[in-house]
Amino acid sequence: MLNYFDQKKGERVASVIREKAGAYFHESKFTAKRTAELKWEAVNATVTNIAATVQSYGTEAKRVKRDDIVKVPGEIRPIEISYDLDEKLMLHLNNPVYRDIILDEIFNDTLNAYNAVRTRMDFIAMQQLSTGKVTYSATNNHGGIVREFVDYDLESWQEVDVSTSWATAATATPLQDIRTQLETLEGKGIYPDVIRMTKATFNQMVATTEVLTTFGVKVTKGGIQSGFISVAEMSLFFEQKDFPPLEIVRDDISYVSSDGSFSNTRAAWAEGIVQFGFRNEGRKLWVEPLESQNRKLTPAIVNMINGICVQQYSELNPPAVITLGKGIMFPVWDKSAHVLLLDTTP
Repeated sequence: MLNYFDQKKGERVASVIREKAGAYFHESKFTAKRTAELKWEAVNATVTNIAATVQSYGTEAKRVKRDDIVKVPGEIRPIEISYDLDEKLMLHLNNPVYRDIILDEIFNDTLNAYNAVRTRMDFIAMQQLSTGKVTYSATNNHGGIVREFVDYDLESWQEVDVSTSWATAATATPLQDIRTQLETLEGKGIYPDVIRMTKATFNQMVATTEVLTTFGVKVTKGGIQSGFISVAEMSLFFEQKDFPPLEIVRDDISYVSSDGSFSNTRAAWAEGIVQFGFRNEGRKLWVEPLESQNRKLTPAIVNMINGICVQQYSELNPPAVITLGKGIMFPVWDKSAHVLLLDTTP
């Protein structure tokens, strides 16, 4: 059934996919690391200030207890999605009128299967960094494993609410909130080197009375502003105040629904969450070889791209061409104990 295209054509399609798709969030933020047996693990420990003063010659420094380091492990299940070209379309495959259209659909399935896996990896990575936990669901892993829960066990002090929502421009104090959380971290000997938020959260922050007043932006009675504050201006302000640099996270994700349609959502990075963290915080994308998984099938085309396996094969009863995208990989966040998550929408 797949005699109209060959391995070379399939590899060419895969190359075009990679070239056009570019780097996704998880690929740009998490370093790939291959392992024979894939399990997620996170190191969880609090950082305690350790300081001792020798007050005079011959005295002994005070001994300070270090906190235990706990490793939290878990099994990883595949991220996968499949597309079927069913027998109704297969009946038309030998008709010259329909043949090119059907083949286009087959190659579109290759593109969709590959990008669907990458999109789900983006969702998992953003959920990790913005909530400290991930749950596989029918939404983020339709057709794959669901109800798998991964929790990085953040301490209560690491998840903080603001006193007034940043969306309430009249009374919210985002600059003071940021300063307070930095002081909390520094009091524990933690000095983050990045503050992450989405553009939506940034826009709420720069619309507050506190920020507008700080930047000298006037607002008329009709709500018209005399100026607008850019990300670059706010980043410069952060630098002048000795805050960590500002990083805007693009959080738009398109999910593939069960009917094959795409539904746009902006809920990958948790709404209103500001993360005080680190650029180099032990993030790894654990990737397991997929050879053992491929033995179940006898596909006509198998392509492995960036840890994602795209397979196309046929079944005769009923007649169908099936395209499967599968990735046995998981973004791991090793230093979750060193960050603080600020919820600006309590």
